[in-house]
Amino acid sequence: MAWIRTIEPDEATGELRHEYDNAIDRAGRVFNILKVMGLNPRHLRSSIDLYLGIMHGPSQLSRAQREMLAVVVSRANPVTIESSRTQLTSGPRSQTSASSSDSRWTERPQLSARRTSHSLISQRN
Repeated sequence: MAWIRTIEPDEATGELRHEYDNAIDRAGRVFNILKVMGLNPRHLRSSIDLYLGIMHGPSQLSRAQREMLAVVVSRANPVTIESSRTQLTSGPRSQTSASSSDSRWTERPQLSARRTSHSLISQRN
């Protein structure tokens, strides 16, 4: 359950409704991150424009390479069970909704994003 107020698609009106309809056309649904950003539709639009520009705009990298880099960067971010637990418990509730036995919260091996992205770009050349 989110601690941040979100706006569901059936509650959206005006500019936000338009953005949600576009999201459904693109992805078949409105992801939670869009619902959180929906509190400010102009910021939501800016974020979507940035994403679309990076992932679909002109580039020397193919779409597959850009997606792969996004995965590498995501995996390289130092999110661990302990840092996630700290962030959760510092929120408005004193109890976490995920326990250490919950399979969604597992430690990840650290990857070298620099080495992985360098080898990806080198393969292109």
